[in-house]
Amino acid sequence: MRNLNVIAAIILFAFFALTSCQKESMADLHSDTLTATTNNERGLPENGIHIVNEDVHTQATAQSIQQQATSRSRTITPIDCGTAYDGCTIGQGNSIQGNMYPSCISDLGADFKGEDQIFYLVVPETPEAIVTYEISLTGMTVDMDLFLLALDRNGYISECKAISINSYNKEEMITVSGLTPGAYAVIVDGYMAGMVGHFTLTVNCSAVSANPPSIGNNVSHLTAIEIGEKDEFGASLLGSFNKRDATTWKEYGTLLPHFPLDSDMNPARFVFEEVAQDEWSIYLRDDSRGVNIQLDLHRNKVVYSDDNGNAFDLYDILSAY
Repeated sequence: MRNLNVIAAIILFAFFALTSCQKESMADLHSDTLTATTNNERGLPENGIHIVNEDVHTQATAQSIQQQATSRSRTITPIDCGTAYDGCTIGQGNSIQGNMYPSCISDLGADFKGEDQIFYLVVPETPEAIVTYEISLTGMTVDMDLFLLALDRNGYISECKAISINSYNKEEMITVSGLTPGAYAVIVDGYMAGMVGHFTLTVNCSAVSANPPSIGNNVSHLTAIEIGEKDEFGASLLGSFNKRDATTWKEYGTLLPHFPLDSDMNPARFVFEEVAQDEWSIYLRDDSRGVNIQLDLHRNKVVYSDDNGNAFDLYDILSAY
């Protein structure tokens, strides 16, 4: 977990030239949202406002953002999958006000003069997978909102990709899939002047195959999958998943030869029940820990997820038989 100790009070985005969203207003984006019952001081819908604009794509790169920051002696913070960041807007300054955001949030009736922090997320090119990014804003001591903004090729804010706006200090969440490669701005902002406080910003990522192969019934015949880590120097065997009966799989460490499975020399680490199969994956579940495992034979990855919203590639699949 990283402490964000040095974020510029007035960041490069304060100089950005803005263009309007492809859709002119929040009402155009989601007309039924704004007519919902309101019950808070901001006049927001009861369930808040959560928008993802599928037509919006970024054109910026990490380099274009960093060049902007360097030219103005600014510091901005990259965010990465699987990491939580301790944030604090106290003393950071009001970098972006309501009239500086794209027009897709211009009708919210908030000036966003609270102090803010700005991050950027770099989406790599992953032609083999569709990646889902789950960005959450929790632990807020004041009411803050969360924005994911697309940038033009020079690193200037262009349009809203997604927003999460709730009343009070309720958790904010943005979930987007299939982002085009490039750099996006992630902004944590107070909707009213004088709002400063602490928060935690977390990014979780998961992936599914973009082009699953047709491997017929082969996956149903698998009884053992060796797992480990691959790098430029080769592969290291770390253990295996072994099918022990019709629906039970067990995870083991590196097995000692000549000793049976489940003996004192080869004990199981974890026990899973098989809950599903498709043409390229076996899906396992450990209810006792709230853990899911996907044995993805297309990407050759063991994918971990749990009931707390964590999701990431856990191991490489080295062999299957």
